[in-house]
Amino acid sequence: MTFPSWHEPVRLLEESMGPATNQQRELASTIGLALVGTEPKGVAAVLLEEHLQPLIWGTEPEHATDRQRAFLVELGSRVADNAGLTKRTASVWIEHHLALRSIECLKRLALVRDDAVIKRTYWRHPATGQLCETLDYAVVSSIGADGMVYFRGGNGKCGRPSSLTRAPTHTLRDDYPMFRELPEHSMR
Repeated sequence: MTFPSWHEPVRLLEESMGPATNQQRELASTIGLALVGTEPKGVAAVLLEEHLQPLIWGTEPEHATDRQRAFLVELGSRVADNAGLTKRTASVWIEHHLALRSIECLKRLALVRDDAVIKRTYWRHPATGQLCETLDYAVVSSIGADGMVYFRGGNGKCGRPSSLTRAPTHTLRDDYPMFRELPEHSMR
């Protein structure tokens, strides 16, 4: 589902990021799972499922990858240090932190249909390995319930709010895309 402005996507994201429900806490207590009390409901759901996984499927959850842990650290999450962190739990924490970032960016940008934006994409040059960025001009078509911003022109053109800035008032569409090489420390 998409919307013409940022208000409803932010409301839906904030609602989905809420704390674990009373039913989740009761179920956790019943099955002997100790919740800290600060888990978002999506994280609590995965913790419940993984707690029961050995009983239901006879398998243990996979451990989180080094890449997941590194990304959680980049996102400022302390859960990356948890030795028992699983792949699915890491994924749901990543989704949570990206959603929080989307909420913050959507509120700051206050985008509505027909707003012009600049989308920044980082990439490495295949031959040299040099860090580069592409700046693309786009016009907002709609904003998804997940915070994704969709652009005019279709074909799946979209961007996370964290990759967007408002286009300056007198920006010419013909000036884009722009490409440039960056120093290594630029993404931090």
